[in-house]
Amino acid sequence: MTGWRLGLAALALLAAAAGAWWLRAAGDAAPQGSAAERDAGVASPGLASEPAPGGASPTTTGLPPLPRALRGTTPAGRLEVDAEGRFVPGAGAVALFDHFLAGTTDEPLATALRRIQAQIDALPASARGDARATLERYLAYRGALGDLDDPRLGVDLDRRLQWLRELRREHFGEDAEALFGEQEQMARIRLEMRRVSDDPELDEAERAARLAELEAQLPERVRRARAEASEVLRLMERERQLRAAGASPGEIQALREQVVGSEAAERLAAQDRERAAWSERLDRYRAERDALLADASLDAAGREAALEELRGRHFAPDEQLRVRALDAAVPR
Repeated sequence: MTGWRLGLAALALLAAAAGAWWLRAAGDAAPQGSAAERDAGVASPGLASEPAPGGASPTTTGLPPLPRALRGTTPAGRLEVDAEGRFVPGAGAVALFDHFLAGTTDEPLATALRRIQAQIDALPASARGDARATLERYLAYRGALGDLDDPRLGVDLDRRLQWLRELRREHFGEDAEALFGEQEQMARIRLEMRRVSDDPELDEAERAARLAELEAQLPERVRRARAEASEVLRLMERERQLRAAGASPGEIQALREQVVGSEAAERLAAQDRERAAWSERLDRYRAERDALLADASLDAAGREAALEELRGRHFAPDEQLRVRALDAAVPR
């Protein structure tokens, strides 16, 4: 079993064994919410940046700081409820669960489950039981994913995709389509795209036409994201060409405004300024670091202590991790 699958299986099997009891206990202890909450709740505050009822953030109240793997991120998904306050299973719930479970590289599983439970507690009381039940089934499903390395499945991607489809319906029943339907559709299309790209019997025109047909079958939001990514890549290439030809910052900004609009162009300019400021600080630090490394009066312990003090003067704590990694990549 490969490393990531081994870790995934271990995580999920542990959660499946202990998580169900823990979630039920947490649910019993959680406040049940008011009628006003139930009446007003159409969609939960599932994103980390949105407040829970009463103004408290569901991702921070009573919890330790976010682990390193989650800092600066926001869940791609959210927990949804309908107009009657019932939980609506969907791909957003899977994305939310995966987001917080990814933090278990840096914190205990129990803490990640508490973060998810905080999101569930922000739902109307009428939705919490079904949301917890969906999470329990999802943890058990992730545990079963360890069998994806079963040698009987071979390397046939169609067979593996069908196995995943059957496993999901075994764990989630009729909810599986809402939770994974779009993901499965995209997997089938991408698999077919791979076949078309590798088909030696197609000429370039036939291949391009077939790939365009498959692209059109992707969900609209995916097509939009792919188009935006392609536009960014084209913009980067045009910028590279302009810079190589000696273009001024004003000419670069004009190109950006033409391609992505004034607001996005200003954000790109702000990123340029941030990168330039970072590079300037890094250059100053490296000059002082090199002087320390060349100081023959320092022993190894003194040199390391001086380097730590130097990093602390130039960089914030989270930046120091990045700088240490950069230093480690350069032989002394």
